[in-house]
Amino acid sequence: MSQNTGRGRGRGRGRGRGQITQANLAGASVSSTSSKQNKTEIEETKSEFMTSTLTSVESQPEETKQITLFDPNTQFPEKPKKRFNLGQQFSVIANHFRINLKKNFKVIQYDVSITDSRQKEVLSAKIGKAMIMEYLKQFVVYSNKILYDFKKTLISLIELTTKQFEFEVDGKKFKAIFQAVETSKSLTIESNKPLYDVEQIRILQMLMTQSLRLNNQVLNYANSFFNLRQKPIEIGLNLDLRQGAFLSVRPSELGLTLNLNMATVALNRGDRNLIDVACEFFDTKYRQCNPKDLKLKISQNNFELLKFLKNITIRDHNKKLVKIENFYMNANDYSFKVKDKTMKCKDFFKMKYNIELKYPELPLITIGNNTHIPIEVCTTVTDRRSNLNPIEQSNMIRNANIKPNDRKQEIMNLFQGINLNADPILREFGINIDLRMTQLEASKIKGAKIEYGNKSIEPNTGRWDNKDKIFYDTKSVSKWIVIDFSGLDETSMKQYIKNFVSTAKLHSIGMANQLAILSGRNDQDYEIIMKFIEQKIQEFKVEFLLIILKNKDQKIYQIVKQIGDIKYGVITQCVDQSAIMKRDRDTGHFILNPTVGQLNSNICLKLNSKLGGTNFKLSSDDLNFKNYLKELYDSNVMIFGIDVNHPSPGPKKSTDPNAPKIFESVAAVVGSVDKNCCYYPACVLNQKNTERSALELVYHLNLAVFELITKYKKLNQKLPERLIFFRDGVSEGQFKPVRDHEMNEIRKACEKIESGYFPKISYIVVQKRHHTRLFPVKKEDQAMSGKFENQNVPPGTVVDTLIVTPDKFDFFVCSHLGIQGTSKPCHYFLLHDENNFDSNKLILFSFYLCHIYARSTTSVSYPAPTYYADLCAERGRVYNLNEMNFKKEIDGKYETSLIEIHPNLKDRMFYI
Repeated sequence: MSQNTGRGRGRGRGRGRGQITQANLAGASVSSTSSKQNKTEIEETKSEFMTSTLTSVESQPEETKQITLFDPNTQFPEKPKKRFNLGQQFSVIANHFRINLKKNFKVIQYDVSITDSRQKEVLSAKIGKAMIMEYLKQFVVYSNKILYDFKKTLISLIELTTKQFEFEVDGKKFKAIFQAVETSKSLTIESNKPLYDVEQIRILQMLMTQSLRLNNQVLNYANSFFNLRQKPIEIGLNLDLRQGAFLSVRPSELGLTLNLNMATVALNRGDRNLIDVACEFFDTKYRQCNPKDLKLKISQNNFELLKFLKNITIRDHNKKLVKIENFYMNANDYSFKVKDKTMKCKDFFKMKYNIELKYPELPLITIGNNTHIPIEVCTTVTDRRSNLNPIEQSNMIRNANIKPNDRKQEIMNLFQGINLNADPILREFGINIDLRMTQLEASKIKGAKIEYGNKSIEPNTGRWDNKDKIFYDTKSVSKWIVIDFSGLDETSMKQYIKNFVSTAKLHSIGMANQLAILSGRNDQDYEIIMKFIEQKIQEFKVEFLLIILKNKDQKIYQIVKQIGDIKYGVITQCVDQSAIMKRDRDTGHFILNPTVGQLNSNICLKLNSKLGGTNFKLSSDDLNFKNYLKELYDSNVMIFGIDVNHPSPGPKKSTDPNAPKIFESVAAVVGSVDKNCCYYPACVLNQKNTERSALELVYHLNLAVFELITKYKKLNQKLPERLIFFRDGVSEGQFKPVRDHEMNEIRKACEKIESGYFPKISYIVVQKRHHTRLFPVKKEDQAMSGKFENQNVPPGTVVDTLIVTPDKFDFFVCSHLGIQGTSKPCHYFLLHDENNFDSNKLILFSFYLCHIYARSTTSVSYPAPTYYADLCAERGRVYNLNEMNFKKEIDGKYETSLIEIHPNLKDRMFYI
């Protein structure tokens, strides 16, 4: 069965920051015999517009091909002729600069192959950069005419006459060969063209950033650039925040635009001896430490230090980049055979490298392949750190949060500092850029009318409160206990629990008195803690467990969720002591936090949802709802959210060195089962495969969709007639393969439910990770925080012209009130539609769904089902830390495990 229903064509605050200037764009040349390289190894990533490497249905190996129920030739819905016309119009500025192509130009594409002296291919960005800089130095005729991605692709305005080139980096010899790609010989990029394809956008992106990437004083990660001359901001132990520029070429209704934004990155501080870093770790954690103290400190705190050091890339004595895996013996005691002679590690380093170890008594570090080296021969490397602790995250957010007016000025400072119009490469290709950001018209829609159990409200500022409000549909708790792992005193605990119960009753949640308040051991013996919790669940036969944590203990949190969600089917809620108590300024004693009532009201939002209740819903009396959405809601509609979470950036390690690399991801799918589209049970999928690229797919999506539609049918005694999917986390280069695969999986699930079951499906991608920002032109159009303007666009701001794509049905909506920093609108793309959405209906629908996020009295930044899928995927990471109950489906190189939530909870919003 196949159907083509497509309708058209596809597609930190502060002043005095150092700037990336044109003076820095020249870049240092690289000698053909020796190379002084930037100390940071830069691995380039593909542009968001590059052709995706995802495995689509039609390109899968024979053994994994699927029955095609969705026609892959279905085109994306075309851009609607009639745009959004609800609400009040006002002017905004977007951080898009129009790109002007003065002339057409033809380019020749070359495939670049770099090999070392052993004829082995090299794909290092460092080596690629060294090669092209030396090539341009020797062959000046190609200056400003060549673009190179430092890997495999070279673009030239003229034909290369020298197609083989030998060079040296750090004394090592390499050879580069340039092979023309035949299909590109006539590739022409035309000026004033309405549409540009993926390959042309990729070339233009290389054009915009080539000079920056050649500059040794500029650090480059994907499309972000950081000036190394700028003083960094220290945000943690051996951790700096750098601020720079993000540049991306975007196709739009204006033509081509340069999307320019501020960028931030957390970087490990480089060129530091690992002993100094270890000493600083213990200085911070305990007391003053020097290298002589390290042996004792490491023996006492092995796990803590190792956990910290695993976040840092190091350079060993051979200048090889490695990661630390463990500690091992020491250089005095560790011996091994060298040419049939047993030799101590410290003696080997003296003989082989002429290194006299100063601290041979310190533990060695293990760096893989059973290799152990002294800690003192290692230095840190400047590279990104992804796993930040809460303090580091807070410091980064605080420094990255820039008020809108300040951000707008900083963007202009970056634009003037980079000075692309003076770039000789852009001049050679006949390109210049407008000097001003784009001004355009936006619309402001009123917030949705919200209905509680006892009243309706009309919030127009993106925020409201629960005061005096009974939840729309409430549930009750009969058996529950409290376990305190924080050491809270008895009086404070009783005060808190009394407030919690009374707050729940104010919202009409039935709360029996707790059966017990128990003190749990917090001695970090987590096995004992787990057994204690399990024992108390069984002893009291509870349905709800309230846990008080100390210092946001993540390990106890993980144990609680695994036990509650998977093993016993008990609703759990964790609260940190820091939210309950605060230090009195006058006495210095800890007292009950005056805001504890608000805390408990927020907890009640979560508790009622976990119990199966609904806190509030969209009011059917809302005028826009009546005119545009009532028909949709009355037609047995089911709304889904889909998200994929990546627990680790690399492959899962195996004890078998010959085993294939296994990449893991956690996918979550939620689906509404009630007529108000407010209640979303979920499915969690653990995905394993041998291809990193396939992680973005929900490969066996049919498992989750089948289960969720079955829940809907069980509750409503009928099947949904319309399915609307909000998909998070898909970049534009992945639109077609992801949509084709997942639409096919959705159709497969429908066919499994009932032969001939063919509901109307719409598939919408929600993008959060983009760099478009909107700034109100007039002060009176700014959002209000209390009595004051906060410089952001107001909630309900819609943009669907000029800066949107020229060919796809896409739009921006800023649905939340930005309190800190600059608000980021959500970017929506309609990739498949059988429900005849027009602009007014789809934009209003998406915006109104931002008002029903059950755990918050705000209009959130993206639709509630997408938010729920994100929460659920994050919960899946907790399950993924330990092997839990999995129902597996294996298909070729892909393995999907449907995590078995306990029957008591699988129809509830356990994840919220």
